[in-house]
Amino acid sequence: FQGLDLPEIIVESEKRGMTFDKLLTVLMMYKEAGLFEPISSSIDVTEFT
Repeated sequence: FQGLDLPEIIVESEKRGMTFDKLLTVLMMYKEAGLFEPISSSIDVTEFT
């Protein structure tokens, strides 16, 4: 989803059969698994600012 803004991400994820809440769940699981280390403490996967 590189280069897309939030509305485009929602549309694209739903085109691929994944609702946006499921996409956020996957990102939260990645964060819990440590895939965003060493910056995971500064990532909030449910906040888009």
